[in-house]
Amino acid sequence: MRVITEIAVTQEPIRIDSMGRHVGDPRWIDVDSHGHEHRFDGNELPTLEWVVTDTYWCGDCCDEHETGEWRCRKCAAVVKPHWNFTGPLTEYIPGLSDVKVFTRDTELPGLRATYFLRFDEADAVFAAGDRLAEAHKIVAARDPDATEYRDSAFAGP
Repeated sequence: MRVITEIAVTQEPIRIDSMGRHVGDPRWIDVDSHGHEHRFDGNELPTLEWVVTDTYWCGDCCDEHETGEWRCRKCAAVVKPHWNFTGPLTEYIPGLSDVKVFTRDTELPGLRATYFLRFDEADAVFAAGDRLAEAHKIVAARDPDATEYRDSAFAGP
């Protein structure tokens, strides 16, 4: 029988370099003509809505663009939020994940096996409350006679 000894996860970060973006000014507060106060909540404007006022064709990029304005959700007063430009940015987002399940044989300690999980299997392992039990189910489905589940499976060789 084999027992699971380790679940290893590696995730490649993806670097994204951009020219920058506009973010809400956390110090900006505005009161519209009806006395409603507006401010940023993070980068959101919960009391305002974007209303498209026009669309036009851009010959430079060969695409359609929209123009509009921010309006109060309660009274439709036009409000002009203040945005800050961040300048050039380098950010990292999660890339591909590599998930491996390592096992060892309880009767032949030198016999070990490694199982590479597919994306859907890896998602199932990380969504489960008991990750070890979920990994066992996946490995057992591939090789029903080769694994057993033990609470002490991570106890080492």
